[in-house]
Amino acid sequence: MGIAVSDLAGVVSAGKYSWYVYFLDDDMKDDLRKELRDNFDVVGKGIGIKNLAIRGYDPVYFSSRVYNHYFKYLVEKYPSWKRFPIPSLLLTNISPDLIQPDNVPEGIAIVLPIIKEYVRPGSISDLLKELMETLKNPDSITSLLKPDKTKFQAAWGWIRQYFEIKPSYLGISLDVGAIVDELFEGQVDNA
Repeated sequence: MGIAVSDLAGVVSAGKYSWYVYFLDDDMKDDLRKELRDNFDVVGKGIGIKNLAIRGYDPVYFSSRVYNHYFKYLVEKYPSWKRFPIPSLLLTNISPDLIQPDNVPEGIAIVLPIIKEYVRPGSISDLLKELMETLKNPDSITSLLKPDKTKFQAAWGWIRQYFEIKPSYLGISLDVGAIVDELFEGQVDNA
């Protein structure tokens, strides 16, 4: 299921959905963003009725609101993150109306950066297809909540094939494999 909202406050569900998939975007126009935007309805339909894809009518405002709302949760789980990369997808099983200033519920929050420097050409549609199938599978949450490397690999192992390491620029490089590992840090037992 997919919805577009003016504000995060428009998402009132109190845990009605298993997964919330936030499309975090800006006003820039390029092929990558166009492909992501063009596939929103497909993802909304493809993730099934137990999951919710959400985007904002004003993508800059909406992304900022989502960041601010989930920041306390994410910074505690991933202290190295300073902001959401744009565009990206926030996958979470935490209903936005359950997060209060004095209450940070337990749950899962994963940010998938959809940045052209690190995503293989032509892979956005394939990545979204894999994501839709994974989120429809109840084991996708179980594999993150109950540490089991085999179940985790079965549910989420596909994600590495969509990212690649690029050569460094001016001596600075990012280890995308480590970034992908950080997405799931603490979620599975690496032993």
